[in-house]
Amino acid sequence: MAHSKVGTKVVSTAGTRVQLSTETRRVKRIYFKASEANTGDVYFGDSAVSATVGISLDQARSGTDWHVIDFTPSSENENFFWVDAATNGDSLDFYMVYVDGGR
Repeated sequence: MAHSKVGTKVVSTAGTRVQLSTETRRVKRIYFKASEANTGDVYFGDSAVSATVGISLDQARSGTDWHVIDFTPSSENENFFWVDAATNGDSLDFYMVYVDGGR
């Protein structure tokens, strides 16, 4: 089983939050940043995230640092994470590290 997952989640319609994954694997750490091609802000959070509420991430630039949430020694379900955007088609890049290989 994979120990991590890398992805990009596109918000097709601004103001409509999108779940990063429907899987329930346990995540011990998640890295995330706004995609470099974005033209507006994206918002990262739980199921209450919106195009104005959450961790606000402005358009990423080359070399932009990743944000990280470390749940160690605990963990969170993979399906806990959501993203929304202020502009149609903007996206969030992410990297999830699973607990014990995702079990």
